[in-house]
Amino acid sequence: AAFLGALAPAVAFGQAPTVAACTADSTVLAAARRTNDYLDVLARHHELSAVVLVARGDCVLIERAFGLARLAPRTPNTPATRFAVASITKPLTVLVLDRLIRDGRLTLSDPIARWLPTFPRGDEITVGELRDHRAGIPHRVTAPADEYRPHVAADLVALAAHQSLVAAPGTKTAYSTAGYAILARVLELASGRPYAVLLESLVFRPAKASGAADATSGSIFPSPARSYVRVPGGFMSTRPQDLSYLVGGGSVYATSRDLFRIIRTLVVGGYSQTSRDSALRNGRLDWTGITDGYIAAAGYDSATELTTVTTANVYTGAIVHLHDDLLRLAAGEPIPPPTMPVIRAVRLSPAQQHRITGQYETRPGETAVLAFMTPSLALFGGAHLIVTSDTTFGSLESYDATVGVEHDAAGLITALRWTDQSRVTRYPRVAPKKPE
Repeated sequence: AAFLGALAPAVAFGQAPTVAACTADSTVLAAARRTNDYLDVLARHHELSAVVLVARGDCVLIERAFGLARLAPRTPNTPATRFAVASITKPLTVLVLDRLIRDGRLTLSDPIARWLPTFPRGDEITVGELRDHRAGIPHRVTAPADEYRPHVAADLVALAAHQSLVAAPGTKTAYSTAGYAILARVLELASGRPYAVLLESLVFRPAKASGAADATSGSIFPSPARSYVRVPGGFMSTRPQDLSYLVGGGSVYATSRDLFRIIRTLVVGGYSQTSRDSALRNGRLDWTGITDGYIAAAGYDSATELTTVTTANVYTGAIVHLHDDLLRLAAGEPIPPPTMPVIRAVRLSPAQQHRITGQYETRPGETAVLAFMTPSLALFGGAHLIVTSDTTFGSLESYDATVGVEHDAAGLITALRWTDQSRVTRYPRVAPKKPE
């Protein structure tokens, strides 16, 4: 990974806000101004490398681009920039599933053994359980090296077949991106068409989402936004992954406008009333996705007809707060921007790094490695942690999070303790090491 300096303020401010002519209502214009003021504060602090869109009905109120799609050569983000939308891929896969169910190609109660006869316990796992994360499939079935080369859905099925289930099918909800890869393969076999073609014909084309494509399509558009990590003093480039390993669950690239068009098509019943009813809970939609430094978030409120979309290639806590605040800002609530943390990084010696480096359990039967990228920066799963002492970390990806190292009376490290506001999560160490 290469370290590069902060984005230039002239770029971070982004383009002038776009306010369509149909927003002449003074209340709406006032809300747009407050939203733009909020965005300007984040831009001044270099906390946005993103495209932000806010719309009421079909009318786009705000569409602004911030930061850089690429640092070298310097390429600004624009409304036409495509970003990885990560787990927002999953509800798009469900749209395909809904259509194939309507076409009589499969049902939610079908066992996957109907299409994957050799898959272990495939006669117990149903299509509906894959959709609902209740099949017992591990979240990830790839090794790190697998994530940098191309795949299709059948490859992920083969990898998953060699993994133990984390729970008996139908007994427990356990979030699983790999389960959606298996679902993507079932959809291919049930329809006779590749997953990328299904997305294009059944989801993107009806919405006129012409910039959207799947990583398995074999014809990825040139130069999507590169992802970067926000670190004290600047940005660090990530090593680009081939997101086809997330087929079905995190493999789509799209613009903010693409996601807006898909959401509008969904909420007006353009896919089907069944799809609309299942996607909206109490009249609201809330989609988020995070992977490999990218973060995408989309919201819709039927009471106000407001839609918000943020696609970003730098994951910061600002994006998390922005997603929570955009609908309220657009509805007219006066909300201040988040307080951005000041994190003073320290450097750990090789011995101190070695003491903490290791595997920690993130879910039953699954682990993530904490490893150091620099003496002041560690990577834990997909989270980048800034070293603040020999036992604590901070995060610019989650403004409210602190991470501490737990150890027993003998000094052996037993767990990572992740505190986010009032919620505490422990990640037990799989094989504790003795202190150096």
